[in-house]
This record gives sequence, structure tokens and C-alpha cells, in this order.
Amino acid sequence: MGALGRDIVAWRVAFYGNPRSLLERLVFKPGFRHCIAHAWIDTDRWLEIHPSFFRLEIKILTGPQYRRRLRALTRVGATIAAVEVQGGSKRTPRVATCAGALAHIIGVRSALRPEGLYLELRRHA
Repeated sequence: MGALGRDIVAWRVAFYGNPRSLLERLVFKPGFRHCIAHAWIDTDRWLEIHPSFFRLEIKILTGPQYRRRLRALTRVGATIAAVEVQGGSKRTPRVATCAGALAHIIGVRSALRPEGLYLELRRHA
């Protein structure tokens, strides 16, 4: 069960950030360095899932907070993918990356990098 006794099926995943080092330029495409996810859970509340290297941050945002976050992501040139997927994965994520964690939570095939998760979400759209 998800929020309020029902599964979350509608997600918005934001992809953003440019590679900052030579190594990152070899691994990440511009605009696909990191990703976070949002899900509508109630009349005026959104769930934000922000995985990072050291922790998984989960917040409940009100409608105005979510709109501010969306505007901020748009200002930095984020690509936003909307997808409806039924339930999360029952398998353990293979790699602890932002894309791997979100793929597991949303319930799509695992991805190592944000670009891979974006391509997987496009297959479900």
C-alpha cells in the first residue's frame, strides 16, 4: 500500500545537472547528472524523493512548495518525465545511485544513470 492506503501510480521525475569533472563528463550526459521524483498523494500534498550518495531524503510538500520546487527545477533546465506505473519493484536495487533508487521505488526496470532511467520512463509513457 502507498500513501493514504493506496498505491502511488503517477510520478514526475526531474533530471538535471551538468557534469563537473572530466570523469563525470565520461559518465553523464549534460542535463542528466542527477534525478529526483515527485508523486501526488493528496488534495494539496506531494511526496518528494531525493536520493543522494549519503542518504535518501523524503519530504511531504504542500501544493505551493511543490510549485516552487518545479519552478526552480525548470529554471535550471531540468527535463521532467511524467509516468504512470503500477507499484514498486519487489527486488533489491542492484546499484545505490539516484537513478537505481528511483527505478526501484517507482517500479520500472533498474537503471544505473539518470539518462538510463529517463529512457526507461519514456518506454512506459
